[in-house]
Amino acid sequence: MPDKAFHFGVFEVNAAAGELRKNGTRIKIQEQPFQILLLLLNRPGEIVGREEIRARLWSENTFVDFDKAISNAVRRLREALNDNADTPRFIETVARRGYRFVGLMAAPLTAPVKPPPKRIKSFAIAAGALLLLFGSAGWWLLSRPKPNPAPLTPIPLTAAHWMGEPSQLLSRWQSACLRVA
Repeated sequence: MPDKAFHFGVFEVNAAAGELRKNGTRIKIQEQPFQILLLLLNRPGEIVGREEIRARLWSENTFVDFDKAISNAVRRLREALNDNADTPRFIETVARRGYRFVGLMAAPLTAPVKPPPKRIKSFAIAAGALLLLFGSAGWWLLSRPKPNPAPLTPIPLTAAHWMGEPSQLLSRWQSACLRVA
């Protein structure tokens, strides 16, 4: 069941991604406590023996103090879940036998649980960039010097200007321009 996801309390577990989330925020958890949590979540309400936990966490050729290592891993798991051994909400110790998941679980989800996207932050950045762009463009347009063009003076074109040789037309037109200016 590596693609399974679990939901209990404010927590979500994505087995495939190896993630524990609280209200959508990822919680750091080491591999051994996470594997114990998966064992317990796959059998809610049932006792998972210390020997089964040992077999899941370590190979046959491993030589460690299993009882102490399991107890430490369960303690780290409880810390990640803000759980207490004296008044357990999620992980209950069954003396000399093992552990049991006692929390209320929602139905297992088949799709991985993802945190909600943070689109508000992206929208705010985009809106700020557009505001800066349009503000800069407006400031540039309003603060640049205004051109002061000379007023245009119309030149009358009469039939007299158009009579005669084409070479004379140019000189007549130029002299008319000079007189106006």
